Amino acid sequence: MGPLKEIQVLRHYRRIWDLRDGLELAFKHLFNSITIETDSLVVANIFHNVLHDDDHYNTPVLDCRWLLARLGDSPMNHVFREGNKPADTMANLGCSLTQDFCVFITPAVEVLHLIELDCDGIGSIRHYKT
Repeated sequence: MGPLKEIQVLRHYRRIWDLRDGLELAFKHLFNSITIETDSLVVANIFHNVLHDDDHYNTPVLDCRWLLARLGDSPMNHVFREGNKPADTMANLGCSLTQDFCVFITPAVEVLHLIELDCDGIGSIRHYKT
């Protein structure tokens, strides 16, 4: 496996572990009937496909599947990053945090207006590079 492939595997592996952390939090707080949206098509596909013995992601994926079953088999959907601006903004905020793991009881101030727009059904424009 070359360096680029290793970096891609690590990036997806990290996203799966982040999802696992979120599912554990939802399970701990007795949430049910949740919907999971990811902007990573690779991660969404990993969860919809059969695992093989040589898959790099087996352990966290199996953990996530177990948690998903306990949370009522919550659906996982792929959405474009622009389709969930509040989550994208929170992820970007997370990049600047010094803590390894941070739980927000209420939405960060930076996303409140985006949540209001989302609740009102106002989307954002997706920009394509030409």
